[in-house]
Amino acid sequence: MFRAVNILKVPKRNNMKTSFKILGLILLIGFQSCNNTQSLQEYIVEKQQSNEFIAIDIPTSIIALKDENASEETIKALASIKKFNFVGLQLNDNNKMLYNAEKEQVKLILSNKDFKEIFRLKSGKNEVLVKYLGDAENIDEVVFFGADNEKGLALVRVLGENMNPAEMVKLMNNINVNKDSGELKSLQSIFENMK
Repeated sequence: MFRAVNILKVPKRNNMKTSFKILGLILLIGFQSCNNTQSLQEYIVEKQQSNEFIAIDIPTSIIALKDENASEETIKALASIKKFNFVGLQLNDNNKMLYNAEKEQVKLILSNKDFKEIFRLKSGKNEVLVKYLGDAENIDEVVFFGADNEKGLALVRVLGENMNPAEMVKLMNNINVNKDSGELKSLQSIFENMK
């Protein structure tokens, strides 16, 4: 027969209390190791440091309203957008394995149950995914992910505060983009080189 051995040499009167503390510590470590999926923010910051990726933080100052007399809702919708992040990987003969790994990594991050899907398209060599964080009336983050097995991948994150989808649609019809912005020119040259 097996005999229990008191490995920790804990006095018997505190066995139950100590056992619960040890069990709690084991569970805490176990839960932390299970939650090792990288966040989208961590992914973007990591790729900004990599020479393989093109990463640009785009300020909202490149967007202006067409009409100076825009409605209060339109002004509020514009104010709810805080920042854009762009991360891209241009595919070439030397980085196909990296491309496949990164595509799967982004899909894993976006599979987090907190991201709600708006749109998904998979057609041959192309894949597009649009998801958001928040609730349907007050979105805090929108993510656009596109992958093309011949050109590469692109990830755009729009950060905001209580962005309203209906107002965002109206806003898109009422904005001008500063085409002379350095960030926008960088982004345009990226897409031109991907052709």
